[in-house]
Amino acid sequence: MAVETTASGAVSDRAILGRLVRFNAWTKEHVNEIVIGVIAWGLLRPQHGMALKRLRFLEIPGVHWAIDLPTLALALVVLSASVRCEAASWKGLLSRSRAGWITLGGVFAVIPIVAFIASLIARTFLEGRSNHELQMGFVFVAVMPVAVSSSFWVRVNRGFLPLVLALAVVGAGAAALTIPAYLHLIIGSAPSMVRVPVGDLARQLILAVAIPVVVGAAANARPGLAQRWEPALSALGTLGFLAVALISAAGAKAQLAATGDAFVSALILTFLCNLVCFWAGIRMARYFGLWREDAIALVYASGMRDHGVAMAVGASSFAHMPLVTLPAAILGVTQHVIAAFLSRSFSRPDGGLLGPAIGSDARALEGYLTDLYGVEALRTPSASVAVFHISGDADLRAIVAAVRGALRSSDYVCALSPGGFAVLLAGAADHHVMVYERTLKRVGERFPGLDLRWSGVHSSGYRQPADLLKDVFARADSPAADRFTAKAGA
Repeated sequence: MAVETTASGAVSDRAILGRLVRFNAWTKEHVNEIVIGVIAWGLLRPQHGMALKRLRFLEIPGVHWAIDLPTLALALVVLSASVRCEAASWKGLLSRSRAGWITLGGVFAVIPIVAFIASLIARTFLEGRSNHELQMGFVFVAVMPVAVSSSFWVRVNRGFLPLVLALAVVGAGAAALTIPAYLHLIIGSAPSMVRVPVGDLARQLILAVAIPVVVGAAANARPGLAQRWEPALSALGTLGFLAVALISAAGAKAQLAATGDAFVSALILTFLCNLVCFWAGIRMARYFGLWREDAIALVYASGMRDHGVAMAVGASSFAHMPLVTLPAAILGVTQHVIAAFLSRSFSRPDGGLLGPAIGSDARALEGYLTDLYGVEALRTPSASVAVFHISGDADLRAIVAAVRGALRSSDYVCALSPGGFAVLLAGAADHHVMVYERTLKRVGERFPGLDLRWSGVHSSGYRQPADLLKDVFARADSPAADRFTAKAGA
């Protein structure tokens, strides 16, 4: 295969960009297999992961903070995620306060309670000294800050990145107060005996979260800069995440080897408790009807915790109870294994365990359509998009929920500001008109008197999703758009 070169023989920027785009597409398609393979490598050859963990690059004068490979890897993960977040995305934290409060309540209240109940059930299967220590360990990891590495899975699944990054910052910033309080309330430990590594948390918060977020936001504010650097940063973020997974697996293997025969029961029960936490996040997302992007952030924030902080706090506060840190070590592996399988489920046309997808804005619609075009890379996919504008005041969330009930599992609906929604129908076009008619009928039954102006286009003839969306929005805004007035008893 010919490689594009410059006159001097060097590989051109366009060729490098093409390779990066293909690498990112390949890793996204095979992310589950890659992550499982890296974890298996870390368990079978832990010396490689431990060698990476010991790497130091430089020390910041004055504060004596060393930039090691784990910190650099997390910084790359956050940078690759934040460079995709526009200023409007961060402002969305305020406009989507409902999702924020639900997620905060889930992460800081529901999940610790769920973990405590799960630990009580798990305790019935344990005997002797391991009984109490492992139960403490199960609760211990649930009250830790949200793992920064969860932003990788949120990015892969097109979730709301600012929400999960904000949760990681809030959890780490308040850890010195929340961790002792949680452990006192749930398992009765004296707050004075819990030693939280505030310095390490501050170092990670600043070097691995705050600085990458600021740099990513600055790059996104420069027209064209984010788009130019995004493929390279995405590749580096993926490699950084794989380094984190390898180091976590190596650390888990070392911990398992030091705890004797207790690790088998601890492995099974930690996996089950971790699974329950992820399940609780899914149930909350479905119960409250969160937009898909917010639901993705809630699920991964519910099941993923900073196991490194948990091991540090456990080792310094409960040195006489070595098994307390065992669930934290195991969690460093199980949370990524479960996250990988959930990622496969969420990518299904019917939304998998999250149920039918409901988007929150035009960017979500474009991302969903782009994914559809990416799957059908060799030809234009068979799909149609219709945009509906609502005249007057209406409960948009209720309307979108009603429309979702009229669609098939493979279809997609999202809200559009200030008043409207879009519907994407995938698959053969034979039944698209019938589905749109059913959608209008459902709206007419639920919201009599509602006025709609709408138009739809099919994907045939559009090689790029952006061109399709530009055309359908223009048609829906034109005087030639179809009109529909919902009548009582329609």
